[in-house]
Amino acid sequence: MNLPTFGIWRRKRPEVIKYWYTPIDQGSFSTNEFYSQIEGWLQERKFPGIEVTREEFSEGGALSPLRQYLRIRRERLVFDVCSAPFGEAWFFSARQAQIPVSLMIWELLLILAVVAAVAFGYIQLFGLIAGSAIILFSLMGGFVLMRNALTLGLHDLDAFFLRIPVFGTLYELVRKETYHRFDTRVMFLDQTEALVKRAIEETTAAGGFKQVEFKEAYPEAHPALASLLRRLER
Repeated sequence: MNLPTFGIWRRKRPEVIKYWYTPIDQGSFSTNEFYSQIEGWLQERKFPGIEVTREEFSEGGALSPLRQYLRIRRERLVFDVCSAPFGEAWFFSARQAQIPVSLMIWELLLILAVVAAVAFGYIQLFGLIAGSAIILFSLMGGFVLMRNALTLGLHDLDAFFLRIPVFGTLYELVRKETYHRFDTRVMFLDQTEALVKRAIEETTAAGGFKQVEFKEAYPEAHPALASLLRRLER
């Protein structure tokens, strides 16, 4: 189980697991067509539990231009893909990252307030003894359901729980970790990376570039990159 980080308002940014890029000298491509190709392939492949969105991040400060990224997310794992010009050159980049489990103080207080309100309502309706028993069994039943949603075959319910604001974080802390969960996370990262690289190869080949290079940059192997990532996460 991943232990949560606590804070008041601000959540931690995704922690980069792996980063690679493909530089193209004096090339020009359609970012929209590239993203659309990946989106279409993902839909055809029917990867379970993924969410595909186009996110806009500022290039610099609050008033700087926005750069669009394609984000492929499954649970707390994200795959951010970029296609953009750099002067007369072009680059494709991809980041595998994990969003840390975080529970804001206000979220914790909200959860406690909801539980207290429900408990008060039960006691008012059924009395102290019966109301307390109902509360206890309800909490135990809810815990068992959250702990074993996938074991019970409730895949849609598991995905639904994860997307509920505030409750999704609590659910992720409670649900049971299994070999299957780990295996599917690895498959998501592996298959998504292979698909994105294939899209880059086909896009660049259509532009006349027969061979491209995927340059990997692991933070632990590049002190300068690790320092930059630490500053970006602040």
